[in-house]
Amino acid sequence: MGLFKPDFFRALAFGFLMGAAVMGISAGTTALATPDLEHASEQASR
Repeated sequence: MGLFKPDFFRALAFGFLMGAAVMGISAGTTALATPDLEHASEQASR
């Protein structure tokens, strides 16, 4: 079991957290940067 070292899990957890943070930030900025698009889609659906 040479592959499963603490460093491996640490790198895996760090990569997962960074990926989740980047996805959350990108999704948040996209939602904040396009309020007109959201309002347009809401009015079109009515």
